[in-house]
Amino acid sequence: MSSGIAEELHVATSRQEGPAVNTSVRDEAVSALTMLGFAPATAKVVTAILTEQPDLAVEMVVKESLEEN
Repeated sequence: MSSGIAEELHVATSRQEGPAVNTSVRDEAVSALTMLGFAPATAKVVTAILTEQPDLAVEMVVKESLEEN
């Protein structure tokens, strides 16, 4: 039975589309932008930035987001 679970987990992780986005960086960047008065819809911009450059620090994601708005 444990091999079935392992197979299910493997299948679930292999179905991800596109590059993984660092959710903690995304959440922190969206939170910072929201505190600055930007709409929570900036999450789309942040996600797009992190998709292109997944290793960016939170500060750089916020800076890039501000430049796009």
